[in-house]
Amino acid sequence: MASHIPTLQQILDRKSLPPVCLYNLYIVMRDRLRNEEILDFYLDLKHHEVLWRKYIRSLVKGGILDESDVKDGVNSVSLATKVQMFEKKITTHATTSPQSSVRASVRVTSSFIRTPDILKDHQEQIIHLHKVQEAAERITHRYVVQSAHKELVELPLKLRVDIVGNLQDQGRYDPLIFADAKAWAFNAMQHFTYNKFIDIKANGNLTQWHQIFRLCFGLSVLFIAFTVELTMLFLGWQVWGSRTWVSKITERMTNI
Repeated sequence: MASHIPTLQQILDRKSLPPVCLYNLYIVMRDRLRNEEILDFYLDLKHHEVLWRKYIRSLVKGGILDESDVKDGVNSVSLATKVQMFEKKITTHATTSPQSSVRASVRVTSSFIRTPDILKDHQEQIIHLHKVQEAAERITHRYVVQSAHKELVELPLKLRVDIVGNLQDQGRYDPLIFADAKAWAFNAMQHFTYNKFIDIKANGNLTQWHQIFRLCFGLSVLFIAFTVELTMLFLGWQVWGSRTWVSKITERMTNI
């Protein structure tokens, strides 16, 4: 049985089937364990990685990167450095253009698309960059910063400081700034959630409503049995006959 139980990584990658699936994992973490924020955080990070891969593909398609730049994967440090150079170049053109209104930060907005030269030539790349930046900022403001809507209070302070520093001070939006936090979230679910989820869904294979129904049914049958027994006792009903095992013992004793 244990060999057929999917791992946590398979569940998170949607490679498992009900009842041990991502949907049921979320339901258990939300309704039973009350820690669904960690799963939300992990899934948002995976979505950010998807947006980043689309952004990298658009850079390769636009000739800004070549195949040798992505030979080590889309999450390499060298690739993130080259991409950041392109983002700074875009920001420089945007801040010097009279047709764009840009904040003091490095964030690229949709108004850049209406600017000439390099901004006009790379509209697709800028759109993907804008989505990556929005996703990174949304994750930070929802889970990382203090008093966030779904603040992960268990997230180590060092990871919080590193994420905010990379995002605000260095202007980085690549998935590497969340790598340690993602590993922390996975380990937290592995140690504190996975085993409990398997016990509930795989070994027990009972939902909370099933457990409540069986408990109520058992108590009802027990109540009826006591009611009938006490009714017969207080009304003085005669026993309908000796029990079978009593009759046999008595018969054997008489034959000795």
